[in-house]
Amino acid sequence: MEWALANRKKLDIKNIALNGPYGSGKSNILKTYSTSYKGNDLHFLNISLATFKEEEKPDISSKDELLRLIELSILQQIFYHEEDHKIPDSRFRKIKNYTPTNLVFTTLALFLIIVSALYLIQPNLVESLLKIKFNSRVAHFLHYTSLVFTTVCCTAYLY
Repeated sequence: MEWALANRKKLDIKNIALNGPYGSGKSNILKTYSTSYKGNDLHFLNISLATFKEEEKPDISSKDELLRLIELSILQQIFYHEEDHKIPDSRFRKIKNYTPTNLVFTTLALFLIIVSALYLIQPNLVESLLKIKFNSRVAHFLHYTSLVFTTVCCTAYLY
C-alpha cells in the first residue's frame, strides 16, 4: 500500500484493490490504514463487492451483464456517500430520515396550506367548521393572509 501510494503519480496509479477470501481481514487492513494515514492528500472510499443471498437472483447471461451489475453496485456505493443535492440528476436516491421536529413542522405546514386554500375557496365552510363568524375586517385579513400564504407555499413547492 505504501509503495503504491508513494508512486501513484509517477506510475499513474488510480485505484488500489485488496482481494482475498471472506473473513481474511481485508476490510480491517483498509480501515486501519485509512485511520492511521497522516496526510491530507488522499480520500478513502470503501466499496464492497460482497454478495449475499438474494431472494431473486439476477439473470446474468453474459460477462457484459455481470460487468454492468458490478459497475451499478460501485456507482450506488459512491453515490451513497454523497448528499442528494450534490448529484441532482442521479436516479439513485437514499432513504431519508426525518426528525420528529421536522415531521411536526411539515404536518403543521401542510395543515395550514389546506386550511388556507380551503378558506380561499369556501370561507363560509371554514367559519362553520370553526363555529366562528368573522367580522369583515378579520375576514379581509384572513383572506389576504391565506392568499399570500398559499401562493408562497405553492411557489416554493413548484420551485
